[in-house]
Amino acid sequence: MITEKAMLAAVHISIWSAVKHDRKISRDVANQHVAHQGAGRYNKQLLRGADKLDELRTLAGQVRQYFYQITLPWSDEGFRLPPSNLYFDLITQMRGFEASFEQGVESFLQVYPQYIEQVRPELNGLFREEDYPTAEKLRKKFGVKLDILPIPSGNDFRVEMSAEEQARVARVIDTNVRQSLTRGTEDLWKRLREVVSHMVGYVHKLTDHALLPAKPVAVSRPPYAGCSLSQ
Repeated sequence: MITEKAMLAAVHISIWSAVKHDRKISRDVANQHVAHQGAGRYNKQLLRGADKLDELRTLAGQVRQYFYQITLPWSDEGFRLPPSNLYFDLITQMRGFEASFEQGVESFLQVYPQYIEQVRPELNGLFREEDYPTAEKLRKKFGVKLDILPIPSGNDFRVEMSAEEQARVARVIDTNVRQSLTRGTEDLWKRLREVVSHMVGYVHKLTDHALLPAKPVAVSRPPYAGCSLSQ
């Protein structure tokens, strides 16, 4: 049973947007053009040229990319299915990402006051000191977290209800698990087709240009758990 051999995982990443809705300016613009107050909104970029914040955004993208590469779709709530043979690799890699992210946050907070002073003349009359959280509050707006959950099973049901209703709910749970597993399998085959298509295109290109070597071309095995190409 897959419920006994696999786990579900989800990555949650939070990062400060450095964007602020300026209600006063939005009202002023609406009044100036005799428009409805809800006709538009003015969002201020609180920081510009904040390299340390950009580095955190880049790292967040790398975390998501890694997580999606080694997992398969499972649910719309963000939980995905990591291959069992890569589970400990996932845990180790995510711990490294979390440590790097925390270091990046501290590096950003060290120069945060300088970024504020740097943008003050650029915003000019739009600058509001209260738009900027303190370093302590800002630290809580960043984070990387990996959640691990067991795959639900219709046999593991503890809510008190009639036997008939419990059997119905158990069937629903088992059906949802099968549907999620099918979705993950389809994604795996899609990845495999992309690899094979790339190989076919490469061989055709060599054939068209009469550049095929005398010996067979060695092609790397795709880095997806459970997939292999045989001759």
